[in-house]
Amino acid sequence: MRISLIIIFSWFIVCLKAQQNSTFPVVEDHYHFNWAAIEKKVQRAIVTKFINQHPGYFSGYRHPESYSVTINDLYPCLHFIDLNNDGLDDVIFSGRSTGEGDMVEVFMHTGSDYTKVFEEMQGIVKMDWENKKIKRLYITNWGCCDDYIVDNKIYAVTYDKSNMPQIKQTYQSANIFKAPKPDSLFDIPFRFEVLNSNYKLRSEPVIDDSTVEHWNSDAATEASAVNYGKGYGNCIALLPENSRGTAIGWKTDNTGRVWWYVEIDAQYALVKNALDYAGKTFSAKTIGWLSSRFVHKTAPSL
Repeated sequence: MRISLIIIFSWFIVCLKAQQNSTFPVVEDHYHFNWAAIEKKVQRAIVTKFINQHPGYFSGYRHPESYSVTINDLYPCLHFIDLNNDGLDDVIFSGRSTGEGDMVEVFMHTGSDYTKVFEEMQGIVKMDWENKKIKRLYITNWGCCDDYIVDNKIYAVTYDKSNMPQIKQTYQSANIFKAPKPDSLFDIPFRFEVLNSNYKLRSEPVIDDSTVEHWNSDAATEASAVNYGKGYGNCIALLPENSRGTAIGWKTDNTGRVWWYVEIDAQYALVKNALDYAGKTFSAKTIGWLSSRFVHKTAPSL
């Protein structure tokens, strides 16, 4: 009996850790990663040599126009870090892309040269390590121009027999750009289930069913479709009954209502999902705010 309880408890801990790993760090949009904490300080000549050896890259910094960024602006964007614990300094570029927005590129030192093994739009917010090797990358894409959707992605890193990283996406979520973040985070994120049909997931921890938000400028002409009145308000989507997700943080409004900051699991068909868009190649979770009145925990927190 005792052994069975130990096995069950161990399994429960594994599940809780998996839930934690499946959520994205809560950070402000346009988050600036602290490179100084992990990068190696190298001589400028070493950075110059790397730039000169890769003339086909970083074209956004090679324009001759006086109003453009220059090669000198490229130097702070190149970060020398040993990513696979082989004693050689690899390079992460985090800076301007060839078009609009920023880019992350990973170059592995092979001994005599560098090989690019990864690229993704916008910026890193977190890196997990194991045995002095990069294990996981968390990247957020805050869009550009009039984009209102922020895409968050997690990439798992494994290594082949030659110790070269194999980087594969394992997670994606989306939230409204510059939407409020929670005042407090739960010590351990927990699972929950929605009790009501068409329960409203909102961009902010407040009830608003009338204003026209910037992501729904056509709401006034479509108001009769969902009966929101003059506009959709801050409703991102309508959740089906029994839909599930993970609660990450919370906030109490001035009426005493407790709101949960949540990720809704990707498999549900959400009505009027403002964070859904054509062309997605990975099933994404939807991030927003839920009133905690008609949801309940399905797994306890420790």
